[in-house]
Amino acid sequence: MKKILLFVALLVVLAGFGGCKSDPPTKPRVVEVTDANFWTHATGKTVVVDFWAPWCMPCKKFSPTFDQWSAKHQDVTFVKVNIDNAKVIKDYFKVESIPTVVVIRNGKVTKVFTGVPTESAFEAAIK
Repeated sequence: MKKILLFVALLVVLAGFGGCKSDPPTKPRVVEVTDANFWTHATGKTVVVDFWAPWCMPCKKFSPTFDQWSAKHQDVTFVKVNIDNAKVIKDYFKVESIPTVVVIRNGKVTKVFTGVPTESAFEAAIK
């Protein structure tokens, strides 16, 4: 009888854990783009562009934050532009220092952050 009760208690506990599953974490959706494919990927109602370079330490520190923001905002397109490989796009947006984050809404630049934006400033820019 004790074995049956123990078995039933174990089933109840296991069933409880099955119902408490949280949603799996959302993966970042950042696309690396170049001059050749920027306009193919940088489409959508809202697009956030991170201009960076592999030798830029502030850019490297900002990268995980940019990834987190992309995971959080599934309705926004996130792209990264390595300025060493995309000079035409860099010049088009007049990027003079990095990191630079550009917010584009419906094809028009609505906000440019030179340096790393705060999360609150970023959130306000994409609303």
